[in-house]
Amino acid sequence: MDIFNEYIVKKKKTGADIAVSCLAVALGLAICYAALTILRYVPLLSTFLLLVVAAVVWGIYKVVAMTNLEYEYIFTNGEMDVDKIINRRSRKRMTVVNARRIDILAHRSHEDFKTNLENGAVKKINACTSPDAEDLYFILFRDENDGETPKMLLFNPNDKLLEGFRKYNPKRVFIEPRG
Repeated sequence: MDIFNEYIVKKKKTGADIAVSCLAVALGLAICYAALTILRYVPLLSTFLLLVVAAVVWGIYKVVAMTNLEYEYIFTNGEMDVDKIINRRSRKRMTVVNARRIDILAHRSHEDFKTNLENGAVKKINACTSPDAEDLYFILFRDENDGETPKMLLFNPNDKLLEGFRKYNPKRVFIEPRG
């Protein structure tokens, strides 16, 4: 029997995300004000300055939209694809995790979490709502296509995803009871 499960989580906006958006808006408004001031003194540049203002507004939209992130986990027959969805329009594959090749899947309360999070040799893949989330889990694995560099995926799975991993690799999956 085939196993298929997909789950989407929305990244919570951080202070850095809000700061980037505010900075983009403030910088864009300053550029538009400068363009309109120049237009008052040099009316021949009106077409060019109108294009500058349009480009600035488009740039502000793109920067603000980049902070609207979702992560989609698609588990199919022992393999989980992790995609980043930007502003519900574009999708980028972050990684693929084979359940049979993981070293450990556990809740953030597991003893190996902090050790591997602080280990600089382990590449971190952040695909979670927030690094401080209560329902945060991690997977330690090695990607067969990327050499033997150890990787740590931070994510917020639902119960079906956890059970799918447990079915394919029960000795390496440590699931905390949810209360």
